[in-house]
Amino acid sequence: MTLPSIAEYYDRHWKRRMEKEPCRPDAHWRDQGALRMLVENGSSPAVVLDVGCGIGLTLQYLATIPGVNRLIGVEPSPIAAEEARRRFPHAEIHVGFAEDMAMVPSGSCDALVALAVLEHLYDTHRALNEFNRVLKPDGFVAVYTTDFNLLKKVLVALFAFERCFDVGGGHIRFYTRKSLRNVMRDHGFEPVAMGWDQTYYGIMPMGQNALFRKVRDVTFLQETC
Repeated sequence: MTLPSIAEYYDRHWKRRMEKEPCRPDAHWRDQGALRMLVENGSSPAVVLDVGCGIGLTLQYLATIPGVNRLIGVEPSPIAAEEARRRFPHAEIHVGFAEDMAMVPSGSCDALVALAVLEHLYDTHRALNEFNRVLKPDGFVAVYTTDFNLLKKVLVALFAFERCFDVGGGHIRFYTRKSLRNVMRDHGFEPVAMGWDQTYYGIMPMGQNALFRKVRDVTFLQETC
């Protein structure tokens, strides 16, 4: 799938969702686990980049983090980006892709937020190269993504394989805590905090929140056959 066709896919996605997703006037970063990790683990970001910002549902939380004075959003859907600009005129919203954020200068961001993004990326390594590039030394990446522990993998395989791995769905990556930690380390990031985001009966994760710190500059070159 080409980047233009990805933009068309998310245009269709956001057309369906926009009427159902009002921005909450009382939104606060404490309501979002990955953002709470960002604040509570020593980060005081002034410049924050929201990758896959959609219509601004995460920007409303980022705006309440103490010390944030510049918000940047990158979103593949022109329709969603325009709505984010309307809702948050103080933020810098760009139409673009996680895999190619040339509009964001290298080393310009204190923190990067990618909530429900990694599982949708076709070129994970290219995107994470960009995450590393735009962050300052010791910059942070706050992530929310899928989480498949052993029990969840077994139950999905037995009872929900077709639904979970829907060929028409948007999820194309599925992470365990180990696989997320490993791919981030390949790209120069070390974990600061990791935890489940809600659970089924306390034993099976719905998703995972994670915070990583950039520890070295890396341009990861994926091996090819």
